Formats: sequence, C-alpha cells, structure tokens
Amino acid sequence: QAAATELRAENESLRQLMKVVPHNTASLIAARIVSEHGGPLSRIALLNGGAQDGIVKGNAVIGADGLVGSVMETGASSARVLLLTDINS
Repeated sequence: QAAATELRAENESLRQLMKVVPHNTASLIAARIVSEHGGPLSRIALLNGGAQDGIVKGNAVIGADGLVGSVMETGASSARVLLLTDINS
C-alpha cells in the first residue's frame, strides 16, 4: 500500500515536470489518415477531419502506438499532419 502511494506521488510529480495533460481532461477527435505524401526525408499525411471537426493547427496527432505528428494546416474537412518521421519535425 505504501509503495503504491509513493508511486502515485512520483507519477504526479513527473507529470507536473513534463506539463502533461491527464487523459481524462484531454479531448480527442477521431480522424483517419487518407493519404501520405513525401519522400525519404519529408513525410506528411492528410486526415479526413478538419476545422469543422474541431481540429486546429498545432494539435498533437496520436495513434495506437503513441505520438504520430502534429497538425500543420487545416481546411474545413481535412488537415495536413507533419509526421514525426519528417526531417523538419
């Protein structure tokens, strides 16, 4: 019991240091990657969700395995994502 309490306190301290938003307060918007563009160093994806869905420039994009990239541009119903694998990321 004491170890669990200590771990909770340590986790909270680390979250504060990293400025992490807890999952239960973050809002998520579902969208699919409909295409990918780029070459060996440039990687951009197009999402099927945009401003009308609440997606804005700078939003983090996450997938099942974690962070994928960030929104670099939005249209009414689509958004361009700069992937982490891009050299400019």
